[in-house]
Amino acid sequence: MRTLALLVLLLLPLLVPVSAHADELLRELSIDPGANLLIQLDAGNVDVTAHDGDRLRLEARARGIGASGVSFLVTQEPGQVVLRSISAPWLSWLHAGPRVHVRAWVPRGLRLAVETAGRIVTYENGVERAFPAR
Repeated sequence: MRTLALLVLLLLPLLVPVSAHADELLRELSIDPGANLLIQLDAGNVDVTAHDGDRLRLEARARGIGASGVSFLVTQEPGQVVLRSISAPWLSWLHAGPRVHVRAWVPRGLRLAVETAGRIVTYENGVERAFPAR
């Protein structure tokens, strides 16, 4: 009986699905008025909300199968911030790849460009789009 209980305890982690996820990106930046934000994703969803402050806040997450193969990179140059997702080459064969979700809180008047194969982009509170999702 004791052996059976031990065996169940050892096998339990294999029976319970584990949510795989990449390192999450949480970044808050000062940004110049009238600057550009470019979000480039291989696939995924983007939610954008404008606010009256002067700080840019970015959250990016990958979840599900293959999420460990996704990383995020933020670069900042004068007048422009770029958020990119970088997918490992082995993800190309994975048809049901990870779910990528980006949330951005941007100062009102910021120019925004989003490039994603997922084509699901939401804008709230008067965000100006520089050009549409591809």
